[in-house]
Amino acid sequence: MEQRPVAHVYEAFRDYMPKFMANRTRDHAALLAALEAGDLARIAAIGHSLAGNCGTYGFHLMTQLGRDLEAAAEAGDRPALVAHIAELARQIDQTEIVYQA
Repeated sequence: MEQRPVAHVYEAFRDYMPKFMANRTRDHAALLAALEAGDLARIAAIGHSLAGNCGTYGFHLMTQLGRDLEAAAEAGDRPALVAHIAELARQIDQTEIVYQA
């Protein structure tokens, strides 16, 4: 069984977390649609955005995942894209947010 992802988030960002996570759910849906359409440029753009947004809030695993999505899209690596998009869904569902001062 995989370990549950953890994000260490500054307490000052607590009020932003519901919207932040809702936006990640929208990103996931957009990635699925882009994959279905074969829109690799869109997937790369979403991956790039994920890397920046998630890093700002302390979601370092999602940050790396965004980078991985961008690279896989640029390489046209569909199996990797499928795996990364599935991993994003897992992280959205399972990430434990730990607030810190």
